[in-house]
Amino acid sequence: MQHERNLNNVPKDVSAKDLGYDIESSEPSSGKLRFIEVKGRHLEAKTVTITHTITNVKPG
Repeated sequence: MQHERNLNNVPKDVSAKDLGYDIESSEPSSGKLRFIEVKGRHLEAKTVTITHTITNVKPG
């Protein structure tokens, strides 16, 4: 959430709504919405794996 705020976006926690993502973040300058899924990882992990499914975005 703080990272999105640092980017001047407006994040909203929607995790309790079971929408398939955890954060809905709007970009005030363009009105674009970002849908962010929060994943956990081990603190000492050196890599993060992002799959096609995670990066799949439907055109608006």
